[in-house]
Amino acid sequence: MIKKKKAKQVGLVTMYHLEHADGTPADPRGAYFVLKLNSKDTPYAKASIMAVLAFANVIRPANRKLAQDLDKWVMKHWRELQKRKD
Repeated sequence: MIKKKKAKQVGLVTMYHLEHADGTPADPRGAYFVLKLNSKDTPYAKASIMAVLAFANVIRPANRKLAQDLDKWVMKHWRELQKRKD
């Protein structure tokens, strides 16, 4: 049996500095949390996918188009995740 190296566990840390796509600064008082749906670490990828699905379900009554786009985007990443051998 091959043992995987256990990932170092850390708490909530600042890993990214955000700005808008046009280069303008993001709200410095804003609370942001970045999710990486195609993380190489499978538990993190699964958690990210589930978080986006939860967001889509909550936002659906207010913005059906956004929710549908998120559903499609997430399913693409879910299918890729299912192909992994780990």
